[in-house]
Amino acid sequence: MAIAGEPVERVKHQVTGLFAPERADDLREVMTQLPGIKLVSVDFQNAEAVFEYAPGQAFPSVKADDIVKQF
Repeated sequence: MAIAGEPVERVKHQVTGLFAPERADDLREVMTQLPGIKLVSVDFQNAEAVFEYAPGQAFPSVKADDIVKQF
């Protein structure tokens, strides 16, 4: 269940298949379609991206332990 006023967290996720810097704009565009999730930065060398979101709001029906898998 989403929590009203839940603080936004900055989270780093490893992204499988993230290797083409020339596709950064495409990734940013896709991320605008996911409400409540903001792409902050992309590290192609380490295949990681930093996102900002409030877990309970971005993934309201997902258990905390399953958010990374759902993402």
